[in-house]
Amino acid sequence: MTFSSEARQHLEQYLEDMRASMGGADGDGVAEIEQDIRDHIEAELGERPSPVSADELDAVLARLGSPAQWVAGSSAAVAVPHPISNEDWLAYASSALLLVGFALPILWPVSFLLARWVLARIEQRAEPVGARRWLLYPPLAVVSIAIVLLILFWPFGAFAELGMMVARNAGLPTETRFPPLVTLATTFGCLGAYWIIVGIAAAAGERFVRSLFHPFADRFRRRHGWMFSAAGAILAVAGGLTAYIGTR
Repeated sequence: MTFSSEARQHLEQYLEDMRASMGGADGDGVAEIEQDIRDHIEAELGERPSPVSADELDAVLARLGSPAQWVAGSSAAVAVPHPISNEDWLAYASSALLLVGFALPILWPVSFLLARWVLARIEQRAEPVGARRWLLYPPLAVVSIAIVLLILFWPFGAFAELGMMVARNAGLPTETRFPPLVTLATTFGCLGAYWIIVGIAAAAGERFVRSLFHPFADRFRRRHGWMFSAAGAILAVAGGLTAYIGTR
């Protein structure tokens, strides 16, 4: 995403005013808030044609609020007291549910949904997430990784069984310590073909992907789906050729 020269000046002025209002804050805290602002702008305008105009950027900055308001929600501004809000307590609750979920995995979806809801409330008020990210992001990350692994590998068992069938039909021994190369090649070749479909679906549903895996996939774009499809195609071709040669 690129900005017009006027839009870039408006953004730099907004960030400069934010830094000035946080004169008593440490550098890391100011940098964290600046990154929050940039991430919010990216999420709002990432799909707009470049360069982004000053009017488009100003509309987003207006929704973010005055640059001075960031000091109220920042844990970096040591001079400003920050009472524990409802969102803070709920963030703690989401992390607690995540930890308990290692004993009762059924609580992980609850932890995920609670963290998503708290994060949405914070972003709706255009507040910086700040240190709360360390409480909210782990539940989101754990469940997001589980969803990704499930999507990518759920048919692996069926493909492995297909690979065993190919090896048996080719007269190769299958009751060995390690599976035949043909079995592995067929399994991963089919997995690559499946990933082609996953990549196409992700490219077609890029908004859904960003929404489901927010905030980690905020920079996901259609091209990333096509790139994943290309990787799947390479794996499919390599697996298919290896399996073909192994059965000759």
